[in-house]
Amino acid sequence: MKRTYLILMTVAMVFAACKKSGPIIPVSVDNSSIGKAAEVLLVMDKNVWDTTMQDSVIAILTQPQPATNQVEPMFDVLQLNEELFTDNKLRHFNILHFQLDTNLKEAKYSLERNNYSNPQVYVEIRGANQDSCFQLFLQHQDDILAEFYENDIRKIQNAFTSIPNVEVQEKIRQKFGILLTVPKDYNIAREGDDYLWLLYRTVKNDRCIMIYKSPTSELTRANMIYNRNRIFKNIEGEHPEYHPVVVELGSLPFIFPMQIGAHQGAEMRGLWEMNDDWMGGPFYHYSFITPNNETISIDGFVYAPEEEKRDYIRQVESIVKSIK
Repeated sequence: MKRTYLILMTVAMVFAACKKSGPIIPVSVDNSSIGKAAEVLLVMDKNVWDTTMQDSVIAILTQPQPATNQVEPMFDVLQLNEELFTDNKLRHFNILHFQLDTNLKEAKYSLERNNYSNPQVYVEIRGANQDSCFQLFLQHQDDILAEFYENDIRKIQNAFTSIPNVEVQEKIRQKFGILLTVPKDYNIAREGDDYLWLLYRTVKNDRCIMIYKSPTSELTRANMIYNRNRIFKNIEGEHPEYHPVVVELGSLPFIFPMQIGAHQGAEMRGLWEMNDDWMGGPFYHYSFITPNNETISIDGFVYAPEEEKRDYIRQVESIVKSIK
């Protein structure tokens, strides 16, 4: 099998810190946040702050997205000087704001949600000197990244609520007893007794959601991988014997406990490849056990061989995390 394209990411701790995914937040059009997907507005005056500190902050924000098969930054950074941080800029959905205040005896860190717009995460770090501010940022960096990431998911979810595929959502409710926010571009590609495969296909890529039931079992690493490989035999490649399998390489796939709404389960983030073929890509997966002792899994995966994949995998992840 061709695995030379695989890249093992080492920043899974950011996602481990994010053990509970928040609900979709209703947004007022007049107060909706602005900014491109996967973007952070960094308010840090280029003419004031030490260049090394600026570069270090940006390097942390742009560290590689975990579990993708090519190197892509977790966030794109838009840096802004203090005097330009006015008007619409205050409504950006992810803001990291560094301020110097010589009157402060010690540096202060704050994280506020929906301060100037909705959804929004606004992080402010204030201190009497640059070093104390930078050290405080390093202390909270994992929480900041996790909050920005989940807020990006919420912003995508809010966009998807305005373009639902009502028929598909109702089919999911009837078949699995769960609610998902599925945008209109996704349609049913294949259905079996215990699974439903949703596909959004363009000329260049496929974005997919697989929902399925498995025999009741503990949500262990081995069980989650086995059940995914078992159900994905329903997706054939160029030949009937070709089907997607989970790549097990180093720490991949990453698996952590995760609560989404009222559901306590586990998330799995990793790479898939077509056995004995060259196809592959990233996936995001969530499983939980129902009160009726059924294991339900929702899996979002991407195939985009000639494109960057970060935004696509984040889109399918937002669908998976919309579960109610």
